[in-house]
Amino acid sequence: MEHILAELNKTPDILGSCVVAEDGILVASDYSAQLDAELIGALISAIVRTAKMASEKMDAGEIKGLILEADKSKFFFARCKFGFLVVLTGSEANLGLIRVEIKNAAKKMEGLSL
Repeated sequence: MEHILAELNKTPDILGSCVVAEDGILVASDYSAQLDAELIGALISAIVRTAKMASEKMDAGEIKGLILEADKSKFFFARCKFGFLVVLTGSEANLGLIRVEIKNAAKKMEGLSL
């Protein structure tokens, strides 16, 4: 799985990526040294739980993905076989390109096992 994340991270503007299980466990990560992958995994889990609760209360169905935009960066969340694939980008990242690359990476993960 790490090789898929490493390949994904070669995409322009992607700063790092990880896979977080539904229960918040960090399955795999490829972030630069200055980021605490375990902390990011815990924070991502909290974001996903909140989004799931909101989706359930609004009867919107299962969450397929999320985009969190901040002043300095964006987080892209996409459902994958092992939970959620999460990608951190710069604030000016190309939304279309990033979404295509995330979809391709998630598809590659379908053939993997833990």
